[in-house]
Amino acid sequence: MVEGAEIKNYLLEKSRVIGCTDKERNYHVFFFVLRGANDEMAKAIHLNNPDGSRKTRKDFKYLSVGKDKDEAEDIKDYQELMIAFE
Repeated sequence: MVEGAEIKNYLLEKSRVIGCTDKERNYHVFFFVLRGANDEMAKAIHLNNPDGSRKTRKDFKYLSVGKDKDEAEDIKDYQELMIAFE
Protein backbone atom coordinates (compact mmCIF):
# COMPACT_ATOMS: atom_id res chain seq x y z
CA MET A 1 0.00 0.00 0.00
CA VAL A 2 1.38 3.39 -0.96
CA GLU A 3 1.12 5.81 1.94
CA GLY A 4 2.30 8.86 0.05
CA ALA A 5 4.09 9.92 -3.09
CA GLU A 6 5.61 12.92 -4.76
CA ILE A 7 5.86 13.56 -8.49
CA LYS A 8 8.75 15.58 -9.83
CA ASN A 9 9.12 16.71 -13.40
CA TYR A 10 12.55 16.85 -14.98
CA LEU A 11 13.42 18.68 -18.16
CA LEU A 12 15.42 16.41 -20.45
CA GLU A 13 17.76 18.38 -22.65
CA LYS A 14 17.00 17.09 -26.13
CA SER A 15 20.25 18.53 -27.48
CA ARG A 16 22.29 16.38 -25.08
CA VAL A 17 20.45 13.20 -26.04
CA ILE A 18 20.92 13.51 -29.79
CA GLY A 19 24.38 15.04 -29.87
CA CYS A 20 27.19 16.58 -27.92
CA THR A 21 29.67 19.36 -28.39
CA ASP A 22 33.29 18.79 -29.27
CA LYS A 23 34.25 19.43 -25.63
CA GLU A 24 32.09 16.76 -23.99
CA ARG A 25 31.29 13.07 -24.13
CA ASN A 26 28.03 11.31 -23.25
CA TYR A 27 27.18 7.66 -22.60
CA HIS A 28 30.53 6.89 -20.98
CA VAL A 29 29.55 3.30 -20.29
CA PHE A 30 29.36 2.57 -24.02
CA PHE A 31 32.98 3.69 -24.39
CA PHE A 32 33.89 1.43 -21.46
CA VAL A 33 32.25 -1.62 -23.06
CA LEU A 34 33.49 -0.82 -26.55
CA ARG A 35 37.07 -0.70 -25.35
CA GLY A 36 37.09 -3.05 -22.38
CA ALA A 37 34.94 -6.02 -23.36
CA ASN A 38 36.77 -9.24 -24.09
CA ASP A 39 36.59 -10.77 -27.58
CA GLU A 40 33.77 -13.15 -26.66
CA MET A 41 31.54 -10.38 -25.33
CA ALA A 42 32.40 -8.05 -28.22
CA LYS A 43 31.30 -10.71 -30.69
CA ALA A 44 28.11 -11.44 -28.73
CA ILE A 45 27.05 -7.79 -28.72
CA HIS A 46 28.16 -7.12 -32.32
CA LEU A 47 31.15 -4.89 -31.66
CA ASN A 48 33.16 -6.46 -34.47
CA ASN A 49 33.34 -5.40 -38.10
CA PRO A 50 32.47 -7.96 -40.83
CA ASP A 51 36.20 -8.68 -41.27
CA GLY A 52 36.45 -9.58 -37.56
CA SER A 53 38.33 -6.46 -36.48
CA ARG A 54 37.10 -4.58 -33.45
CA LYS A 55 34.94 -1.51 -34.00
CA THR A 56 36.18 1.83 -32.70
CA ARG A 57 34.33 4.95 -31.63
CA LYS A 58 34.71 6.28 -35.18
CA ASP A 59 32.42 3.47 -36.39
CA PHE A 60 29.51 4.98 -34.45
CA LYS A 61 28.11 8.31 -35.62
CA TYR A 62 27.20 9.51 -32.13
CA LEU A 63 30.52 8.52 -30.56
CA SER A 64 32.67 9.86 -33.38
CA VAL A 65 32.01 13.47 -32.37
CA GLY A 66 32.99 15.08 -29.14
CA LYS A 67 35.91 14.76 -26.79
CA ASP A 68 37.60 11.43 -26.24
CA LYS A 69 39.43 10.09 -23.20
CA ASP A 70 42.45 7.87 -23.03
CA GLU A 71 41.58 4.33 -24.13
CA ALA A 72 43.48 2.78 -21.20
CA GLU A 73 41.37 4.84 -18.79
CA ASP A 74 38.15 3.53 -20.38
CA ILE A 75 39.42 -0.05 -20.09
CA LYS A 76 40.25 0.52 -16.41
CA ASP A 77 36.79 2.00 -15.81
CA TYR A 78 35.20 -0.99 -17.56
CA GLN A 79 37.10 -3.42 -15.32
CA GLU A 80 36.01 -1.51 -12.20
CA LEU A 81 32.42 -1.57 -13.43
CA MET A 82 32.51 -5.32 -14.01
CA ILE A 83 33.96 -5.93 -10.53
CA ALA A 84 30.98 -4.09 -9.08
CA PHE A 85 28.65 -6.61 -10.76
CA GLU A 86 30.47 -9.74 -9.61
